[in-house]
Amino acid sequence: MHKLHHEFDVAAAQSVEVGQPVILNADGTVQAAAAGAAPHTIIGYSIHQGNAAELITVAMKAYIIIWASPKAATAAGPVKADGMNVTDATYTSVDDTTVTAANAIGWALDASVGADEIIRVALI
Repeated sequence: MHKLHHEFDVAAAQSVEVGQPVILNADGTVQAAAAGAAPHTIIGYSIHQGNAAELITVAMKAYIIIWASPKAATAAGPVKADGMNVTDATYTSVDDTTVTAANAIGWALDASVGADEIIRVALI
């Protein structure tokens, strides 16, 4: 099965090399993962070299990107399932608190400043 390739901005004061594992920062930018980074925080591997504010393409672990609507403010990064949104049951809800390798369903690609905002979530 094919996996996603998606473009991200490299975080300020960071650089990423080809083949490096990358993590998603709370603002939606990426940076090289530190040695020993938890596997559920690594979104994939860079297929380009890039410096701060440049776009790189990441071969992601995810298979699909969906629209979701969290019940509270959510940072970009690992998320777990949180049922359906109570305001609009059209959307699933995600939660970024206490996410572990066992309960992670993917990564919020966007941050939300409050409840009921529509964000992109990459599902694994």
